[in-house]
Amino acid sequence: MLLKIVPLGNVSPNILLFLKKRLPTIYFLNVEISEPLSPPEQFYDFLRKQWIGERILHFLAEKCPSDICVGIISEDMYASNLNFIFGIASSYSKCCVVSTARLKGDNFYERLLKEVMHELGHVFGLSHCLNICVMRFSNSLADVDAKPAAYCEDCRKKIKGVLRW
Repeated sequence: MLLKIVPLGNVSPNILLFLKKRLPTIYFLNVEISEPLSPPEQFYDFLRKQWIGERILHFLAEKCPSDICVGIISEDMYASNLNFIFGIASSYSKCCVVSTARLKGDNFYERLLKEVMHELGHVFGLSHCLNICVMRFSNSLADVDAKPAAYCEDCRKKIKGVLRW
């Protein structure tokens, strides 16, 4: 199975290389970085100055129909009834998108890894988890910082079944 990291717009090569190095050690999948994609302007809400998460996810799914894809966007996103989102995912399309816009700070790469793992967990069929787990819902940077960069035993077993480790 192949996992594609897809830059959406202008994304730092350091971010892409970090994920390319770390993700295979977690999921035991081949990982490659794809050519950047530019989301259509109509998926941007100029009043809110944010990308519409559901539309970006659908756009990525159309462009990557046969692989597991992680889209990385450096700009802010939101979803219906939410002021912002760190990421969005679909197990049906096997795609997710993570925004780096609100992950800034000293813990940037750790936060990024946690949110990518969280969204990939949804891609692999996991729901939000109440255990000490990367699948805990995050509504703030404090929530992201508080959760581990690891799946709890229950979630790990589910991913093992999906990926057939």
